[in-house]
Amino acid sequence: MDKVMMLVMVLEVFVVVGVAGFNLEPRIPVIKRGAGGSYFGYSVAEHQEHQDTGGKN
Repeated sequence: MDKVMMLVMVLEVFVVVGVAGFNLEPRIPVIKRGAGGSYFGYSVAEHQEHQDTGGKN
């Protein structure tokens, strides 16, 4: 039973360290708004940026 408890504690440390690494800057917010009735938030979430490799597509 002690090995199980030790494993749980080690996993908790990894989870907490992973969460603590996320940082938001609340002092300088960037607020983006879309037109009324648009799916602005959804379109931003679905946006993907592709790098141009210089080849023809």
